[in-house]
Amino acid sequence: MVISVYEEKDIAIVEDLKKTIKAIIGEENLIYKQDLSQQEIADFYYLVDVFVMSSMFESFGKTAVEAMSRKCAVVSTSVGGLTEVVHKEENLYTKEEYGKGVLRIEKLYQDIAELNKDKDYFYQRYLNLYTRQVYLERHIEVYHDILKLPNTQ
Repeated sequence: MVISVYEEKDIAIVEDLKKTIKAIIGEENLIYKQDLSQQEIADFYYLVDVFVMSSMFESFGKTAVEAMSRKCAVVSTSVGGLTEVVHKEENLYTKEEYGKGVLRIEKLYQDIAELNKDKDYFYQRYLNLYTRQVYLERHIEVYHDILKLPNTQ
C-alpha cells in the first residue's frame, strides 16, 4: 500500500487505516511504504495486482495511468479525470457508494481469471490511449488541423 500524506492531520488517518487493514488481513500481508522516490514507486507498481485510487478530486489521473502501464487492474473513485481514464463502470465507485469498490476488489481477489482480464484491459487501454507515441500522433494531428495540412499518416 502506498499512501500520499499531504497534511499533518493525514498522519493520524493513515495510522488508523493501517490498524484497520492489519486487523482484517493480518500484519504479515500488509506492505506499507511512505515517502517513496520515483524509482521506488515505479518498482512498487510491479508488485501490485489491483491499484486502488481513492481520491476526492483528480484533474487527470496520472497515477492511475502509471499503474495501468505496469499491468495493474485499477479500481477508483469516479471523480474528475479518473472517470475517463478508468472508463470501466464496474471499477468506479463514489465516496457515497464505497461498498461498490470494496466488492470489486474482493471479486478481483477471489477470481484470478477476472483479475487477469482486468489487468489486460487496463494495460491495453494504456497502450491504446496513453503512450508517448499516441500523444505524439495526437499532437501532430492537431498541428495538421491547425495548419490545414493533409495528414500523411
